[in-house]
Amino acid sequence: MRAFKAFFIAVLATAGATAAAAQQAPVTDRINGYDLLIPAERPAMLRAAGFVFEGDRVLNRCNLPVNFSATNPPSVIIRDVNGDGRTEALLRDTGSCYDPDGNFFAIIAKGPDGQWKLLLDGLGIVRMVAPGYQGWPDAEVQLAGACKPLYRWNGERYAAVTTCKK
Repeated sequence: MRAFKAFFIAVLATAGATAAAAQQAPVTDRINGYDLLIPAERPAMLRAAGFVFEGDRVLNRCNLPVNFSATNPPSVIIRDVNGDGRTEALLRDTGSCYDPDGNFFAIIAKGPDGQWKLLLDGLGIVRMVAPGYQGWPDAEVQLAGACKPLYRWNGERYAAVTTCKK
C-alpha cells in the first residue's frame, strides 16, 4: 500500500519492454519495487482514462499530443488495491493545461471481462487513505490550496463524500 501511495509523490518512468517481450511478459514489470505497465496494456488503460487515439497520435485530456519520450509522460502504476485478485491502476498526467496545479489523475480497474473501466478521475493528486469501504481505500484528492475532497467506493465507482466550496 505504501508503494501505491508513493506513486503520486514520485514521478516514475514507464517500463521499456519491447513488443516481443510484452507478449511473453506478465502484465507488469517491476522498477524500484513498483509494478509498472508494460507497453502492450498502455493503449487500453489510456483510453479508459479518457485519452484519445488519432492515428498514431495520443491526445491527453486537454486534447494535446502526448510525447512518451518526454521527461514526464503519463505514468501508470498497477496494483490490486482492494485485495480481490484483480488489477486496478492509477494514471497520472501533468501539464500546464491541467489548471490550477498541473496534475490530472485517473483510477481505473480491469473487470472480469478484461476491459479497463474508469472509477474516478479529476484534477489534482490522489492519495489512497483508510478507512475505505468493502476493502477499497478512500481517495483523497489534493488540490491547489487547502481543499482535499474525499471519495469513497460505493460498490461500482468512487463517489464524493466531501467536496470543496467554490
